[in-house]
Amino acid sequence: MEFFKPGINYDFMGRARTWLTVSAIVCTLSIAAMVVYPRPNWGTDFSGGTEMQITFKKRVSPDAIRSALASKGHRGAEIVPVAGKRSSYIIRIQEVSPISQAKSKAAERRLKSDLREAGLFGYRLSPGGDKLALQFSNDAAPDDIARVLRSAGLEPREVKPFGKPEEHRFEVYLAGIGEELIRGLKVKLGAATVPDDADRVEWVGPKAGAQLRDAGIKALLYAIGLMGLYIAFRFDLRFAPGAIIALFHDVLVALAVLVLSQREITLTTVAAILTITGYSINDTIVVYDRIRENFTRMRERDLSKMINVSINETLGRTVNTVLTTQLSVVAIFIFTQGTVQDFALALFIGFLTGAYSSIFIASPITVWFDRHVFRRQQA
Repeated sequence: MEFFKPGINYDFMGRARTWLTVSAIVCTLSIAAMVVYPRPNWGTDFSGGTEMQITFKKRVSPDAIRSALASKGHRGAEIVPVAGKRSSYIIRIQEVSPISQAKSKAAERRLKSDLREAGLFGYRLSPGGDKLALQFSNDAAPDDIARVLRSAGLEPREVKPFGKPEEHRFEVYLAGIGEELIRGLKVKLGAATVPDDADRVEWVGPKAGAQLRDAGIKALLYAIGLMGLYIAFRFDLRFAPGAIIALFHDVLVALAVLVLSQREITLTTVAAILTITGYSINDTIVVYDRIRENFTRMRERDLSKMINVSINETLGRTVNTVLTTQLSVVAIFIFTQGTVQDFALALFIGFLTGAYSSIFIASPITVWFDRHVFRRQQA
């Protein structure tokens, strides 16, 4: 199927200033959406929180689950049905531990006062709130430790000596956030509906989430920088700025769509953005390759005209590539849910902007740098 007949000659470069202005406005609005309003909806991977999957014994609606969690103080919970599994849901909440900092401090004070002779001097609660590490100056009985913790409002399941006997160290296993959620759901929805255990429970602490977010941003910047170096070495230094700016444009627009639709930004989003950069740079390289070929076989030395000819020659390939890839992406978007659907949405937007930017951003910026930077340096 041919969308464009051989020999077409659209004047892309003649309207370059208009398209660059439109692109600059879109990028500015995209940055505003991410920085000012509505700002990114960071997922559990980046903001920290708990994600658990539960398969209920009976059919239950997401609204009923959300209401049951809200009654236990977990407001704003996200409930996502699991595709292909009846009555199975992924539940995401912002809390990581069922034990607040105030409650933990109160338990530490109670241990020090009630077991004064044992001399507690080491106390560390795990980020998930399911394990407590204790160390005493003198020996302490596990039953006494469990009794004091219960009086402080904690739920010790087991108290085990840890390390050498003379170190007087103990590990206390507590009810985690998953058990606390299951218990709360049983109270509201009934034991006949809620299972005894979750299929899986995963949590990410706020500090770890921030580290993952920073690592994702660094990975994206490194990828764009290395692609720019590759373009500079493979073609010419004047081609690199256009490719890099086009990549930033594609990333900003794809992220802005996710932010405006308040989709969660997760590690899956980072994977989608990296995929978009790879697709976009490939599309740009196709145009750049044709420009280099035309330089060797055509007498025309005006870069703007050369680029316009090259874009027209590769236009059919660009459109066909976008259409075939988008068919797969649209199918994924329609028949999936959750993070996979978000992944497909990011790819859909990114593939469109990747084709657009290789024509209306990378190429005109290459001409601008050739005229205003490289020729001036040569003069």
